[in-house]
This record gives sequence, C-alpha cells and structure tokens, in this order.
Amino acid sequence: MTIRVVAPKHFKDLNQFVLQHSICQAVHEIQILWPHEQPHPEDSIFKYPHTHSKVRFVPTHGRGAWESRYPEVKVETDSVLLLDADVFIPCKSLAFSQTVWRSSREACVGFFPRFLKWRGSPRQETGGGTETRTGRSRVSLLSLSNQEAHGSYSFMLPAGMLLNTYYITGISEKTGKFESAQVKARDYVNTHPQCKDLVLPLWINYVSSRGGEATLAQFPPASPASPAPPVWIDVPGLSVRNVQIDAKKLTPEESDACLSDLIDIFDLSESNFPSATFKSTIAATHW
Repeated sequence: MTIRVVAPKHFKDLNQFVLQHSICQAVHEIQILWPHEQPHPEDSIFKYPHTHSKVRFVPTHGRGAWESRYPEVKVETDSVLLLDADVFIPCKSLAFSQTVWRSSREACVGFFPRFLKWRGSPRQETGGGTETRTGRSRVSLLSLSNQEAHGSYSFMLPAGMLLNTYYITGISEKTGKFESAQVKARDYVNTHPQCKDLVLPLWINYVSSRGGEATLAQFPPASPASPAPPVWIDVPGLSVRNVQIDAKKLTPEESDACLSDLIDIFDLSESNFPSATFKSTIAATHW
C-alpha cells in the first residue's frame, strides 16, 4: 500500500509518524503532502536502505483546497491508505487491513466509522420510476457513540481509510463522464476549504453508483451497480496522539452543511450509502 498524509505543523511529529509506519512491510511508499510555506526537507532525510519504505514529499502550498488535498501524483500500488498525521497504527494491523481490502477492492476499509442520518427526502417520484430532486438534502453525521443505537454505519472518515488507487487518482484527474460533477465539487471545495476532507467518500459513492459509465482506465471495467458497504476494522494498538495537524476540526453543524451541499452536487440519495452492520472486524482475528 501507499500511505498518504498531510505534514503536521512540527517536523518532529512528522518524523515520528514516518518512523512508525515506514518500517511496515505492507507499506511501499509514504507520500507527504507539504502545505507549509517553508521548503520541505529532501526526500533522502528518511532514506534507510533495505529497512524502510520510500518517502516522497509533494509540495502543495499555494494551491486551492481541492488541488492541495488531491494532487496529481503517481501511485505505484493498488491501494492508498489516507491517514491523519496524529493517527498511528501498528504494522500488524496495517497488514491485516490490506488483507481485508483485497477481499473487497471496491469497498473502503477504515478505522473511523460514522452514520449518515437523512432528515427528509429531497426526491419525489415523477412517474415511470423516475425521481427528481425537490429540495436541498439534509443529512447529519452521527458520532460513534450516537450511531451505536442504529446498529450500523454508512460512512468512513478519511482520517484513516484504505481505498482502491483508482479512486484517489480519479478524483485528481479529468474523468470523462464524471467531469461535470467533479468540476462542480472542486469549485465548491475551493470556496469552502473546510469541506475538503469530506468530499472523497462522497466521490467514491458517486463513481461506484454509476458503474459502467466510466471511460478511463483508472476505473474498473465492471464497477458494481451500487457502492459496496464500508468495512470497519477495530484496530488493537491504534492511537490518536497529540499532534498539531493541518486539518481544522469541523463542528457538527459545519460537517453537516458540507455533506448536504456535496451530496446535492453529486446528486446522491440515501440508497447510494449502503449500511454495514455495526460489528467490527477485529484486526487480531483471521479474515
């Protein structure tokens, strides 16, 4: 896998993150998105021949919110793990996550599940099975404690999410029939930068729910007719440390507004977010 992380404010925290994850056999490369004004160090600062994965800096300072979060960067592996710089995962759990993902390559495998609660339907049927949108979507992102009452989850936060590489490359490039919605989403995120981390899961559901429309090679020739439910892994040893990361923590109201707007841009509905049973796959058991 390739790990992609946004560099935290302090280099000592980045150094700790790289040293923790670059020794894992499941990790081929760590890509560090560098949003800071000062120049990034040389890639060779993390070079440890034969014992650590490759490390590459990707400068993103001065770019729009969309381009800085989803730059066009070559990925040499089939999967990409998005991690916040304050999330640390043991090597054994990373290897297990890769095994789980390989069994369902269309699904997002992650560590921070949430539940999308729909408040009223923005669609109505107009005849012949055709639905039209009648108003703005209203959704809420329930926290882990609140969603347990629902017994399921339908959304995976990209603070720790393993996904197929074609999704992360597809959101970065012009993508044929998907381009119109992609441009609208990009313009929205560039004017609402606080929403940049929430757009990717919606993009994945958008592309997956329109299987067969893809025309470019980075998308699979036979995508499913509907998105695969996300897979939550309960990771022993996962820790969220006190690290100053670049991302701003959104209030519930801000995250709900971002999701509602982006869901309308991608023309998604509740049926595009299949729920998974709220029962974790423990990373200490056989998959």
